[in-house]
Amino acid sequence: MSTPGVGRPRRVNWVQLISTAVVAIITVIAADLADGAVSGVVGIFRDNPPPRIDHSSEHLVTLFDPEGSLSPEYAVTEHVGPARCWEESLVSKSPGALRCTAKNYIFDPCWPKGSWDPGHVGCLANPWSRKVTILNLPSGMGEYEKMPHVEIPWGLEIQNPNNPREMIECSSVAGGTVEFLNGKPIYWKCLDRMGAHVGWAVGEVEKSKDGPWKVLFSGKRSDQLVQSPIKNLWW
Repeated sequence: MSTPGVGRPRRVNWVQLISTAVVAIITVIAADLADGAVSGVVGIFRDNPPPRIDHSSEHLVTLFDPEGSLSPEYAVTEHVGPARCWEESLVSKSPGALRCTAKNYIFDPCWPKGSWDPGHVGCLANPWSRKVTILNLPSGMGEYEKMPHVEIPWGLEIQNPNNPREMIECSSVAGGTVEFLNGKPIYWKCLDRMGAHVGWAVGEVEKSKDGPWKVLFSGKRSDQLVQSPIKNLWW
């Protein structure tokens, strides 16, 4: 017998109720953490702005001292030969720098060890490398063609316009066929600190008396040119 107006007692699904409450609490906590993470990132960028480059420093690279001894910051890692050198360097205006060849490869620049050892030169792959390749010249130095001094730096360290916190290194591509981008010659290939190709530096360096020198940069997958400050130049 049922009492009029009184229905069957409703059972409470406590498992479902607790699960719903837990999900709601986790959602609130996650939202708070996300807001905190975003605020933290914003704070990092606000408190640590990209480095400011106030001036450009020039460096003239040499391998050997007047006595023919290798400068202490360098180390010989390879010997290659036979080789020959036939003209002055096309990428460096360092005194005595030469352009040489061995095993169908071009080595530029290379530096003689001195008149007392005309059978060997030391070469670098780029301005910031500390690994030296020694070339063996069976016929000695011989005669080589004099070249006009280059006015294009061998290497640049510039601020990456796509990531102002990152400095990238650009080395000369002189000696081959000159390619153009938006009507300007491509003089340097730019790599990040991990050695990945990130773009090109093009045109001549824009010099300044009261600030850093600058150069035009284009990303690897872009033809847009953006001016970038230069921190270091190597000749």
